[in-house]
Amino acid sequence: FKDLVARNEHHVILSKLTKLTDFISEKVGSKEGFHFSMFSDSIIIYSDDSSFQSFETLVEFTSAIVHKSISIGLPIKGAIAKGICTATTGAKLLYFGQPIIDAFKLEENLVIYGVAIHNTAEEEAIKLFDKDGNKHIYDYKVKLKSAASNHFILNWYSEDIKESIYMLNLIRKSVSDAPRRYIDNTLESIYFLKEMM
Repeated sequence: FKDLVARNEHHVILSKLTKLTDFISEKVGSKEGFHFSMFSDSIIIYSDDSSFQSFETLVEFTSAIVHKSISIGLPIKGAIAKGICTATTGAKLLYFGQPIIDAFKLEENLVIYGVAIHNTAEEEAIKLFDKDGNKHIYDYKVKLKSAASNHFILNWYSEDIKESIYMLNLIRKSVSDAPRRYIDNTLESIYFLKEMM
């Protein structure tokens, strides 16, 4: 995000963020029991309960959001964690709780675009992974800043792998250094899944 802001005019970033916010608002805002908040380059999506159904819906939402962000040239990364947190709306916004910290710490360590599942939500991830017809998540050795370790990650590109590779390569042409490494690692994960299919 810092690289994107440094290399583009303000109105370009505003347009991309507006498209993404509108998409999230339409997707998440239409589902009862789900909420979101966005500030700068941070997005928080949460549900009112911790049921498996809510986890599955959150995975579907998040996959669609990552796909949309990549398609508008605003690649994002994130994490899903489970636990109790407090979130208020209105004039006095307040967000706190261990799941927010867990998700933030895992996301911060990722060197890949997309979303990883924190161990607090791994039980739900395993259920989803084992579910007949699962196409939403898979187990992958994710590159982290500190090393690499296996985590379930979201298959945000499952609808059209070819298009997703094309979109990432478009972004790749406009960046160097660390952002390019993120794209290379993401492409590697896509090719890995492609071979498994």
